[in-house]
Amino acid sequence: MVPFTSRDPRSHEYLQDNHLTLTVRDRILLHLLEYIMSRSNHWVPFQVTQPGISDAVGIKPRHIQQYIRPMIVQGLVEERSAVAHGGRQRRKTYLLTSQGETEAAWLSGDMSKG
Repeated sequence: MVPFTSRDPRSHEYLQDNHLTLTVRDRILLHLLEYIMSRSNHWVPFQVTQPGISDAVGIKPRHIQQYIRPMIVQGLVEERSAVAHGGRQRRKTYLLTSQGETEAAWLSGDMSKG
């Protein structure tokens, strides 16, 4: 998957340039939307691990849980154990559920109109 570019309405640069702000929750949903194809794989990209998500959304890895837990409870994100590309051992990974995919797609569509 290709990370956000500055022309992409989901990118941090685009949001700053256009004075748009998203909550951390929304940024996580949009980030994970890029990796929906990883749901069926045993190996997943590093970007769906806690450090990968924290790098993408601009928060510290230790804070990921406080945002992910409510999203798991709401049925937007699922947590599973998988091996990230380049890794040797299983670690917690986070992927969108179908409900989370719908909400992230709505957010993405709403942003491209704005």
